[in-house]
Amino acid sequence: MIAKVKLTAKQDAFVKAYLLNGGNATKAALKAGYSANTSAEMGYENLTKPAIKHHLLIAKELIEENIHKGIIEELSSLRGEVKRLKTIVGEGGGGRMPTESNRYGVLERAGFKCQCCGDKPRKNNDVVLHIDHILPFSKGGSNEMENLQSLCARCNLAKSNFYDFNHNEEW
Repeated sequence: MIAKVKLTAKQDAFVKAYLLNGGNATKAALKAGYSANTSAEMGYENLTKPAIKHHLLIAKELIEENIHKGIIEELSSLRGEVKRLKTIVGEGGGGRMPTESNRYGVLERAGFKCQCCGDKPRKNNDVVLHIDHILPFSKGGSNEMENLQSLCARCNLAKSNFYDFNHNEEW
């Protein structure tokens, strides 16, 4: 391995221009300040110098590493978006409806009442309890217990999917 050698100002400018213009040595030499008459020759000559080769290699490795990191980050965010969209169209495994055990667990946790207004189903009223997604299902909410709450039909229909409010938390 070549010991890191400091480049001259022109050589450093050449390396940067070479990387920025897609690897054209003549254009890089011009941008670095070499004359139009000697730019082709100096561009070629610079590419044969071990110190410049070393700096180009290091820079290219850093660029590739950053590109790789960016691709990984982009794929990760796309994976989440694909999961959200699959859930919306019913391909997310399990569909929109929570399991019966989750439904019962949510109702039991809420004391079999609406967590918004406190209404309970009784013989003399028409209160119907719904299982509501805190983060709406249409916006990527899951069927996990932490994302479910018990709301009466009136409160749930008024909420619709316009906002996410967790009635499980104290104010």
